[in-house]
Amino acid sequence: LLGLLGMKYVNLFMSWSEEKNPCCQLTNLLFDTILALAIGTTPYVDNFAHVGGFVFGLLASFLFVPFVKYRRLGLVAARK
Repeated sequence: LLGLLGMKYVNLFMSWSEEKNPCCQLTNLLFDTILALAIGTTPYVDNFAHVGGFVFGLLASFLFVPFVKYRRLGLVAARK
């Protein structure tokens, strides 16, 4: 779950100028992350695994998800 949230953070920051309301999306992502980490404080839930999944999601999305540039002819995937 938090790995996907980490990927959504990277996707949001890489396409910040193309998003309609990036501040609202960032607020929603922060709320989701805080909620997931708060659930991790309950008994029998490993919060270190959640944090590890979040970090791995950030790193994996930097490595494997290309940055998509919008041009007049269509979408072009490119690495920065």
